[in-house]
Amino acid sequence: MSRHFFTFIFLILFGTFYIGKVSSLKCWRCSSDSSGSEFCNDPFNSATIPQRNLRWAYVDCNVAIFKQQSFGEANNNPTNLRPVCKKMRQIINDKPIILRSCAWEDSETPQGGCKNIQNPSYIKADFCETCDTDGCNGI
Repeated sequence: MSRHFFTFIFLILFGTFYIGKVSSLKCWRCSSDSSGSEFCNDPFNSATIPQRNLRWAYVDCNVAIFKQQSFGEANNNPTNLRPVCKKMRQIINDKPIILRSCAWEDSETPQGGCKNIQNPSYIKADFCETCDTDGCNGI
């Protein structure tokens, strides 16, 4: 058999193994103040999510759009970022709101707290936490 055949087989096997090891982080994405998103409140109960909402409520955070949205304009160098799930409790005009989303953090910073939260004066971040396992922001 030719050398090219063995190279081709090696590439197929390596590609299959490598693709099998690539994983994506899935997080809950919702806001308790949105219509139809009462399930987002604490305590969170994924069993109460209407079937029609599951597609947008449990999402793949490795999709580039989430990286762009969470990266923002604070830093112009998006290297060394890792996807995380985020849960935030904000007080907006004296009303508590729970937000669950995908975010991207600097790989060099310790995980857990949210860094550099900048809110207008009428929004207070009461609680914020990040985690890196599927669905962890639903706790």
